Amino acid sequence: MTQKIAIAVIHGIGKARDEFADPQARKYLSGISPRIRKAFSKELKDILPNAGGELVFKPVCWANVVQRPQDELYERLGIKKFSQFFGLRDFVFHSFADSVAYPLTTGDSHI
Repeated sequence: MTQKIAIAVIHGIGKARDEFADPQARKYLSGISPRIRKAFSKELKDILPNAGGELVFKPVCWANVVQRPQDELYERLGIKKFSQFFGLRDFVFHSFADSVAYPLTTGDSHI
């Protein structure tokens, strides 16, 4: 028996969706695990017939670590006051706020 290979998948920037960490959801791990399994199996087909089955995927959700500082920043900046254009305001805020929140959580008790 071979040893399994663990792959941690971290959700992207912006708001994390519950389906990312739900193995029953269509968008589990943003749909990346079947593609990785297929590519891995293709590369190792001559060495290990079921190589894709040797991969174990685990979701890593860090949004809960940075969400509170993001929410506080959102309120302090008064983002709700600005007009919304096709969701652009929220997309830009939540995308850039991830990077802004890191200094607010490092060394803090949030982690």
